[in-house]
Amino acid sequence: MPFVQRYSDVKKGAIIFAGNTLGLSKAANSNSPGTEGSIGAFTSLNTSLQVGNFPAGTTLDYTLNGSRAQLSLPAGSSVLYAELVWGGLYRSTVNNISNLINNPVVFSTPLSANVQIAPDAATSQDFVITVDNVTVGFYVRSANVTSLVAAALSGAYSVQRVPALIEAIDSRTSQTNHAGWTLAVVYENQTLDLRNLTLWSGGNVVSPSTGSTTVTVTNFLTPGVLPITGKVFVSAQEGDAVLTGDRMLFGQTVATLGTLSGPNNPAGNFFASQINDQNGLLDTTGTFGTRNANAAAGTNTVACRQGWDTTAVDVSATLAPAQTSAVIRFTSDGDLYVPNALGLQIDSKGADLAVLKTADKTFASVGDEITYSVKIANSGEVSALNVAVNDFLPPETSLVDGSVFLDGSPYAGGLPVSIAEIAAGGSSEVVFTVKVNSLPAQNPVLNTARADYQFFPFAGYQASGFADSNQTSVAIIRENTQALKSVDKNFAVAGDVLNYTAQITNAGSVPMVNLFFKDPIPDGTAFVDGSVLINGISFPTYNPENGFFAVNLTPQESATILFQVRVNQGDNSEMIIPNQFNVTFDYVLPDGSTLAASVDSNIVTTEILTYSIPKVKSSDKTFLQEGETARQTVTITNNSQAALYNLFFKDTLSQGASYVAGSVAVNGVSQPSYDLVAGFPLPDLAVGQAVAVSYTIRANDPMTVSPVTNFATLAYTVNDPARGPVNFSEDTNTISLPVVSNRITVVKSVDKTVAAKGDNLHYTSVITNTGTLNKINLVFTDQIPLGTTFVAGSVRINGVSYPAYNPQNGFALPDIAPGAAVNVEFDVTVN
Repeated sequence: MPFVQRYSDVKKGAIIFAGNTLGLSKAANSNSPGTEGSIGAFTSLNTSLQVGNFPAGTTLDYTLNGSRAQLSLPAGSSVLYAELVWGGLYRSTVNNISNLINNPVVFSTPLSANVQIAPDAATSQDFVITVDNVTVGFYVRSANVTSLVAAALSGAYSVQRVPALIEAIDSRTSQTNHAGWTLAVVYENQTLDLRNLTLWSGGNVVSPSTGSTTVTVTNFLTPGVLPITGKVFVSAQEGDAVLTGDRMLFGQTVATLGTLSGPNNPAGNFFASQINDQNGLLDTTGTFGTRNANAAAGTNTVACRQGWDTTAVDVSATLAPAQTSAVIRFTSDGDLYVPNALGLQIDSKGADLAVLKTADKTFASVGDEITYSVKIANSGEVSALNVAVNDFLPPETSLVDGSVFLDGSPYAGGLPVSIAEIAAGGSSEVVFTVKVNSLPAQNPVLNTARADYQFFPFAGYQASGFADSNQTSVAIIRENTQALKSVDKNFAVAGDVLNYTAQITNAGSVPMVNLFFKDPIPDGTAFVDGSVLINGISFPTYNPENGFFAVNLTPQESATILFQVRVNQGDNSEMIIPNQFNVTFDYVLPDGSTLAASVDSNIVTTEILTYSIPKVKSSDKTFLQEGETARQTVTITNNSQAALYNLFFKDTLSQGASYVAGSVAVNGVSQPSYDLVAGFPLPDLAVGQAVAVSYTIRANDPMTVSPVTNFATLAYTVNDPARGPVNFSEDTNTISLPVVSNRITVVKSVDKTVAAKGDNLHYTSVITNTGTLNKINLVFTDQIPLGTTFVAGSVRINGVSYPAYNPQNGFALPDIAPGAAVNVEFDVTVN
């Protein structure tokens, strides 16, 4: 069966063969390491296995054999086709394992381990050959493994469980023990040249008895003019370095055959058990990759990789224009081998489009438009036809109707744009505009254009290609600053303080810097000096009338500015006080530049009423002792222009004191049922009229909290001539009364409970200030008990002796601070 074509197409890409032997060279008539042209042990991925003096990782059991090879694809590659080829010796003069050679082998990729690969019958070949009166059997099997290699790409690949024989006695095989595998890969890569890529698998036997085997390969294409660049890839089994005379010839016809050679493929010893890369150089990355035969010298090293070849050599000089077939001749003067895979890589004369994309801005705001330019240049040698230029617009953008231009002229329609032809060396330009509709989930927006096209690399053969542009990057920003103003009073009277709050929020997507805040003080009011707070921090010198710099804001961050104004006294006319602030700032754009902006807040208003209701609270005490009472009075005066009615009064008292029940009096009249907590009504107040509410509070005994605070609340209704009845609720000033304690404790003890005549008794008194005030001018007195006599000179205060002191007469003690104590000691003698 001839070689079977497995793949052919014109793509930007290349072919690569990777593979490895499954055995190491033997000694004569022995499964021992040596330099014969036959394997004496299988290689194994299990390094705990070892055959005799072979290195670790060897076995005589084919079910345990295996080897690795490294597949190296350029970055950005995608696999178009991959064929796994394997084979070996299945028949000797004494053994035949033909029943096993269709078993699946085990294939592992960088992503998938131990995948069972069954052979494809279309490429399966068995050879029975007689050499030197010795009949042997070789086999070749292969399978399409494109999906596995396309998923894994570069990395370590391995093949295991390849059926094969290993005979120790050389006469049984004529020294043809071998096994191995090849991974033939066709891949696409947009950085590579356009090429015709063709792959065959199958095989033909080459033996000394026939001298040569000629193979014709078809269904490929060369360009119509010289020069032409091409490379042939080949895999073979049972080639030997120690047996020379094997050659590979290539030509358009038999008459034009030329002998091939490469850096590691001598012309007269082409198949010399060499695992070469795509450049024809020795590949040492696989299993036992440093144990190799010497092809140039035609010699083996001990236990070297044996019986398998992969290589690539240049055939440019043998190619002719418009060539669609070639003749390959394999010759042998003494070596028996089987070529089992071929690849042909021919550089094409095609169209080669490059797409350059640019944008008119590096950042844009939501709502902005972005204009893109897509320039398509053909650097190839033939025209690009039926060019379709498309752009994969981000979902946050939309094409602006009527914005598409082709080579400066309006294009009737949207994307994609169709261009009939771009000649070799020519170019076209597509320009279009999109609108940014929303902030993208990922920023910046990355955008790519693509040109799909057809061309004729060879007469009568249409190929297709595509080219992606560079990525354009446009950062999308949202400029959104919220300025919210509020005031704590909708209505106020002369003398009231208005608390203004300004909240500035960066609701956009870029930082805000250089914020300058300005808020004109409304007419009829005066700024309260020192009242500016920014995020709770006081700035006593700031005045919003003049303006000041505030904090910078990152996206979604806010700043709160507070300040106060006081309604001017002496103006009895009603008026509306409006207030609004302005903030100027710079947006920091993604490229570091800034964009100036300004925003005004909403307007807040406060209506100034003519109603003036002073509410003055006072107390007859400035502090309280434990259990002491204080009489408090609230005087409410109607200084407004209208009567007050529906007056309701209540008081709020802190912990540490309580109301004295029944103590409320209104205008001096006792109101024993009035409850200050629940509140109670007061009489209407005509213009200029006043009412006094008094009541008593008592400090807790013992003291619990100091100081005691309380304030009263007055609710009332005014019949406003413009708005009708208006309800108000206002607090009085707050009274704060410290609570003090005068408590002091004295604890006395004696050192004996029983004494005899003449014994001394030792008395100790501990005086502790358990109150809240300093204790001064203390005098200690202690009557000497009858039947005893004071021991003169025995008085000690805090351990210090006072010999002149006598408790009977009394003596001064030092001041005692709250919580402190004084110890007094003295002795008496029992009479």
